[in-house]
This record gives sequence, structure tokens and C-alpha cells, in this order.
Amino acid sequence: MNKYLIIAISIAASALSACTVADRSRALNNPNIEGKTIAQQVCSSCHGEDGNSHSAQYPKLAGQQTAYVVSQLNNFASHARTDRLALEVMAGMSSGLNEKQKQEIAEYFYQQTPSNTSLYSGDTSLGKQIYNLGIQERSVMACAACHGELAQGQQIFPRLAGQHKEYLLKQLHVFKNTHARPDTPMAMVTQNLSEKEMEQVANYLSTMK
Repeated sequence: MNKYLIIAISIAASALSACTVADRSRALNNPNIEGKTIAQQVCSSCHGEDGNSHSAQYPKLAGQQTAYVVSQLNNFASHARTDRLALEVMAGMSSGLNEKQKQEIAEYFYQQTPSNTSLYSGDTSLGKQIYNLGIQERSVMACAACHGELAQGQQIFPRLAGQHKEYLLKQLHVFKNTHARPDTPMAMVTQNLSEKEMEQVANYLSTMK
């Protein structure tokens, strides 16, 4: 066989192999890997391939606002978020991503269909009231003002509908008792909420669709 033809075939085979590796790679520092691939093969380990995580330790990302996901990936990478999993897991995972990959990851999860897995069947009236109206006498603003009437989220304010109750409650505690998530009005909002009230809000949100 002509040696030039052999060289051409070898080059083509190498290129095809590289594409295949990129499409199936779990590498987080390769700018040639699409964000969708990273979402499906890396993020899915905790958050589920369709963004509906099975463990309450990890938030559901299906239907999540793209601007919010990008902002959080940036916060993880810069160590602006210092809650435990942010430092132990997400800081390393997000540090090698470029802006295009972050946007593609966010868009992938936004396009997934959220599923509600809440088993809570108790009274949610108090949580609903706080979410929609706040508590004026204690200067607690309505959650709906930022997160939307249906808790669907708006831009950098996350979707909360159908989120794991345990995850929501954990984050409310982070906001209230630590400085691990700065640059958010949630620290001020949670200061005047009791434990029972936070739990009721989390219950209500977990049952929303």
C-alpha cells in the first residue's frame, strides 16, 4: 500500500479515536469536551443523568435556571462557597471547566424534566403562607418575590419546586448559621425564621411541581 495512503489512514483513525474519547471522557480539564457530555457522564453520578437526583444529599438540577447553575459553578471554582460539599467536591470539579462548558452544562439540566419524589403528605398551609406572603411583622420577605409564584426560579434565583426537603432545610441552615454562601439575601431572610417555619417552607416546596 502506498506509504502516503497509510499515513493518511493513520491520521484519520487518530482523529476519529480522539473524537470518540472526547465523547466518552470523564475529564474535566479538556476544553474539547462538550458540557452535555460532562453533565451526562460526570455530574450525573450525584445529580442523576436527567437531573433528578435520588439522594437528598445532592440537589435536583432538572429544570434549574441556567444563570443560577453557571453562577454556582463560578462560586465553586472561586471558593466563594465554603459549605462542606462545595469545598470537598464541587470546587475541584468546577475549577477546570471553561465558560462554554459551564453554560452547556446549565442548559442541559435546564432542558430536563423535573420529577417530584416527595412523600410528604402533611399540612403545608404555613409553609405556603410564608412562601407567598412572608412574615411582615418580622420583616421576612416573601420567597415568591425572588423565586417566582410557582417556585420555578428566575435568572440567578434558583428553582425550588420539587427539591428534596432535606436539601432545602440544610441550605436554610447554612444561610442562617454560617457565612458559607455569601452575596445572597438569604442570610437576612432566614435570621427571623424559626426552625419550625423553615421546615414548613421546605415541606411546602418539596411538594410543588
